[in-house]
Amino acid sequence: MLGHAAPLGFGAVIDGSATAALAALHVWTARRALGPPPASWPSPTLSAQIASEDSLG
Repeated sequence: MLGHAAPLGFGAVIDGSATAALAALHVWTARRALGPPPASWPSPTLSAQIASEDSLG
């Protein structure tokens, strides 16, 4: 909100900083809730692709 009251250049810096802070908070919260990502992801299999295609109708 403070960014809207400041001149254009300063407002952009303030709004950008607030957006970056909120994004960092969201990432921190997600990591806290879900834990670290797995070291490797399982590779998709043919049966999983067929099952997903069948579910499309």
